Formats: sequence, structure tokens, C-alpha cells
Amino acid sequence: MVDLTHKEFSVVAFIDNILNAALAEKASDVHIESTQQGIKVRFRIDGVLRYVHEITHEDAYHVIARLKV
Repeated sequence: MVDLTHKEFSVVAFIDNILNAALAEKASDVHIESTQQGIKVRFRIDGVLRYVHEITHEDAYHVIARLKV
């Protein structure tokens, strides 16, 4: 059994929510872009990039680390 800390669980849930939202919105792409504030998440829907969410630098590190797994 894997022991997940609260922070790790939140990151897993966040990524699941982003991917589920992308599927629900029928997004063809999910863009994760670095910004001065952290990272910005955008979906490409019908050829247009649409802002979804922004993540702080502290949380961005955990999200990126999880996506690399």
C-alpha cells in the first residue's frame, strides 16, 4: 500500500480534476505553461486556448514532479 501525504494526495486529485475537466470540455490539448507567478493551465477547445487555472510556484513543483512519474 502506498502512503500518500496530504500534499501528494491534493496534487493527485488536482491533476485528476484537470484531466477530467479537459475530457468533459472535449479539449484537444492541455497546456501547462511557466509564468512569473507559477504555472498556467490552459485547454485547447475548438482551436482556441482557454485559461483554466493558475498554480503557485510552490504547488507547481509538486504538479510537475507528479506529471513526470
